Amino acid sequence: MITVPFALIGGVFMVYFYGVNLSVAVAVGFIALFGMAIETAMLMTIYLNEAMQNMVESMEIQKQPLLRL
Repeated sequence: MITVPFALIGGVFMVYFYGVNLSVAVAVGFIALFGMAIETAMLMTIYLNEAMQNMVESMEIQKQPLLRL
């Protein structure tokens, strides 16, 4: 969830850079920006969890002996 503060900092910087006053449209834009930042963070978390599970499973498979007597 570290993406939300970065989105806030970037959004505030762009509003200041372009000299736009805070309005309802800007507030709606910030809400959309935070939604995208949270969605991206969730997708990255899900992907990394699945990748870690696959890696652990492949490591467990490699530990098993090739010939079982």
